[in-house]
Amino acid sequence: MTDPASVRAALDTIWKEVLGDAYTSGTHDTPFFEFGGSSIQLLELSRRITATFEVKFPLRQLFEYSTLEQQVTLVGKSGAAGTDVPAPAEGRARPVVPGDRPLVPQQAVKLRRLRASGGGGRRVFAALRVDGVFDPHRLFDAFRAVVTSRDTLRGTFAWQDEEPVWRPLSPQEMPFEADHVETVADEVEALAYLARQADRPLAPWDGRLARLAVARVDATTHYVLVVVSHLAVDGWSLGLLLDQLADEHNAVAADPAGLPSFYDWADRYNKQIADRGGMEGVVRDWREYLGSPPYQRGTPMPAAVPGAERGCAMAFTRLDATTTRLLRRAAARHDATVFSLLVAALHRQEADDSRHDLQYSTATSVRHELGSDRVVGLLSDARVLLRCVSAPHTPAPDALREAERSRRQALGLLAPPFRTLRAHIGDDVLDETTTPYVALNPAWLSTPRRLGSATATSAPLAAPEDYPKYVQYWWTDQGDELVCTLRVPSDRFTADQADALLRRTVESTIGFARGCDV
Repeated sequence: MTDPASVRAALDTIWKEVLGDAYTSGTHDTPFFEFGGSSIQLLELSRRITATFEVKFPLRQLFEYSTLEQQVTLVGKSGAAGTDVPAPAEGRARPVVPGDRPLVPQQAVKLRRLRASGGGGRRVFAALRVDGVFDPHRLFDAFRAVVTSRDTLRGTFAWQDEEPVWRPLSPQEMPFEADHVETVADEVEALAYLARQADRPLAPWDGRLARLAVARVDATTHYVLVVVSHLAVDGWSLGLLLDQLADEHNAVAADPAGLPSFYDWADRYNKQIADRGGMEGVVRDWREYLGSPPYQRGTPMPAAVPGAERGCAMAFTRLDATTTRLLRRAAARHDATVFSLLVAALHRQEADDSRHDLQYSTATSVRHELGSDRVVGLLSDARVLLRCVSAPHTPAPDALREAERSRRQALGLLAPPFRTLRAHIGDDVLDETTTPYVALNPAWLSTPRRLGSATATSAPLAAPEDYPKYVQYWWTDQGDELVCTLRVPSDRFTADQADALLRRTVESTIGFARGCDV
């Protein structure tokens, strides 16, 4: 299959199956992400293209060739079946390239939305307590060195012919706020100061995509806040940024270009998993964290498991036998699971008033080495693996089928490691009804780091309001009855708020189930 018409028809079918009702057949010049496509759906698209055309493209190319018509050209350029397009070379900090750079479509969509809203965009942050003799001005110097060494931070977003672009800046052109160390009386004042700094918007249109704030309690007690635009980093790369910041502060890397790359950091993380005992250590952490179903969370979450830097509040609701039968019957009518029923109901519940896209995922995740299908680590946390794209007005049965289709797609991508983890832990603790996560609290933010002779550890600072909330639901099957559990960060929800949120979600799910029980 090499002629453009056949390739176009095959890709049209693949796009329809991957994107569902969000995709309109024959729309070949609209980017994949403008149909609501997510990164995980791009992985599925890549897998389907490989299976159909016997050619494998790096994900970076699918980001760049993001319309169906561009992918027809990409397949045509690949030559004979079985020919791989060379992957982009791995590298460390790259030199500034003169001129504006176009953005990948997914990022361009975010920038257009940001321009329409007039805001500064979401922010990710890490709050640290530094104990010991510490020179904050040395950390400011290290911060500037790290920011100017990363081409995702060394520049500004701009507009060119009504299209968002990335405009690289030289280190000398980068705008940094003047060093300032706030003197405070105690931890309460320090955290209040950091919270105010976290709430201050960044300015991605003016080259201000990161900020460092420091509060001093006394000579041996400081609090540090690193805030970075979500346009430039996510939870993974924020952990890398903290590692680089510590290394630069400690003069491990005299040359900014020699700072560790993502690949170096990934290798370090794999070694940390090995130090925990490999798979056995991961399983042990899961067992200790989850405990026995349905109510007990077990021992406090081990420090190596994501979420350990925050306490949690939990709420429970038991559905009576009649309501349980309703949910099971409604799901079965559409060949779906009760898990998908909850996800679809949550999607509809939050669709109108949420300030961020809700993204749901199963409870396990694997991390692949970039550019390779070889599994190099198993994480006891989730990334974006399942996402609803149905509109709020979509009929309930159709929305449920979309959620179930996306769930199966996610599990298909995760099938080998998911089965491995379940085999080690047991169906009673972790199964495919395990409920969604929204956003992420990465463990590596709470990893202790050395700053000279001082030690930096996670500080209990609540997130700014525009940062996605971390919420976890799950169902427990108790025969004739289902129990719905909600787990939320206790620094963001009171017990009463958790109970109210759970009641709202369960009521939404029951109402949604009635709409599907036809």
